[in-house]
Amino acid sequence: MRSLAAIDKEIPWRLAQEKNPDLDKRLLMIPPVDLDQLFAWQASLRRQGGNNLLTVPLGRIKAK
Repeated sequence: MRSLAAIDKEIPWRLAQEKNPDLDKRLLMIPPVDLDQLFAWQASLRRQGGNNLLTVPLGRIKAK
């Protein structure tokens, strides 16, 4: 995490309000996301391989 000194000692909520003063205070109730953990989880899913996609037959489908 970066320190508040890196952003002129402003809390993130005040920085967001400067950009958009009409923000709903309910946004403060959203839990923080650990982006490193989220990225690791998504990368582990990609390593499993395979996709659950339907395949299209190679031959033509004849219409009646």
